[in-house]
Amino acid sequence: MSGERGTLGGSFQFAARGILETVASQRNMHIHLVSAVLVATFGSAVPLGLAEQLGLLVSIFLVLSAEVMNSAIEAAVEKPFEEGLRVE
Repeated sequence: MSGERGTLGGSFQFAARGILETVASQRNMHIHLVSAVLVATFGSAVPLGLAEQLGLLVSIFLVLSAEVMNSAIEAAVEKPFEEGLRVE
């Protein structure tokens, strides 16, 4: 039932597929993921308070979320041109 259309589980599966597709196909997402790992690594090596650690996590989440949203907007804008739309 989790894979059915319109269910909560199906929605999460659909979202996960979109994120994985972005990771697999977008060069900038690779750069952001490497940067996120570096930030997390250096952040764990430095003694930080809870607020600073949460700030790093929220910042990483926001950057990755923005990249996924950017990729979705780019795909939506490019879709009509892939289907043969001509701008005159």
